[in-house]
Amino acid sequence: MNSKERKQAINKVYRGYHIPGQSNLHTIKQNAVFYNTDSTPRHEITKAVVCYAIKKWGDIKFTEELRQSILLVEIALMKAQKGMAEEGTGFLTEAEKSINGTKYRRDIVQLNPEGTVWEIETDKYRSLRFKEDPEKDKIIIIKLFNES
Repeated sequence: MNSKERKQAINKVYRGYHIPGQSNLHTIKQNAVFYNTDSTPRHEITKAVVCYAIKKWGDIKFTEELRQSILLVEIALMKAQKGMAEEGTGFLTEAEKSINGTKYRRDIVQLNPEGTVWEIETDKYRSLRFKEDPEKDKIIIIKLFNES
């Protein structure tokens, strides 16, 4: 299959899907993960993991080790949410905002009145950039690195 045929085949698959409850004129945004809070956290976490792997590597080998890791994440999430509000809010991911002519890309923007920004950092030194951020008061940094 040449490049043109491949693109046509992918477009045919894409055009075969639409937003639930809408006509085929309303297509779903590509490479965006939509969450259904009626599903279990494990289901939605798995969806996010699979989508990431497909986007990054084009495929995923779903192993028992990966299944167990997702189960542990679900258990930790359920423990962490105890006592929190039952009503969720919307969010944006990989959203860009211009402040005084400088563009800032945000990992997650919570659609609440404060516009809380969630930044996920795997590198201690990259996380330091938020000290000078004009919106630093509403940024929550999730640190996935050792502090030492």
